[in-house]
Amino acid sequence: MGPHPQGMSGGAMYFFSKNQMLKSNIDDTFRFAGIGIEYKKDNSIIGVPRLKIIELIEMLDIERPIQVKLVQNSSAR
Repeated sequence: MGPHPQGMSGGAMYFFSKNQMLKSNIDDTFRFAGIGIEYKKDNSIIGVPRLKIIELIEMLDIERPIQVKLVQNSSAR
């Protein structure tokens, strides 16, 4: 049983069919559909679609790329 969309604003929306079996890879089981913004009393969901989310992330990466530096911790515990 999946989560109820009420109270899930900002949460991921995904495609998953009722009779689908879980696969070994989570990306093969759940297909990202977008982000839920609002749940209405008529059981409809207002959301931002997957393609728009990807477009916005790509724009952010071009305009303000994040630089990550991995440092190996020399003190083993």
